[in-house]
Amino acid sequence: MLVSGSVPHTSAQKTTKQKEKPPPFKIPDHTKDMSINKPIHDYTQHIKQNRHNIKELPNGQLGLQFLDHLSALGLSLGRISKCSTHIPVLFRIIDGANIKTLTKTDIEHIVNL
Repeated sequence: MLVSGSVPHTSAQKTTKQKEKPPPFKIPDHTKDMSINKPIHDYTQHIKQNRHNIKELPNGQLGLQFLDHLSALGLSLGRISKCSTHIPVLFRIIDGANIKTLTKTDIEHIVNL
């Protein structure tokens, strides 16, 4: 029922001002300088630091030769980085034993600890 002099409102006539919604999160300023091609993990630096740590250990030269062997096999930097992290731990477990005299069974036992 229309009251005289009133006009019914249609959806086209309704103009409500909608505020622009802010983004759901704020992008930090420091991310603007980040390159898409920049690697996430710095494996080269990680390997370099671990090589330095291995060199300081007794029989460290043998550990460095092992890392060079892994590199020659063509393993990825991530895999070499992981192995370079484990070598100092294994050498500390072996501690006083002469690595060159250990048998395959001895090394398997140490790795399974």
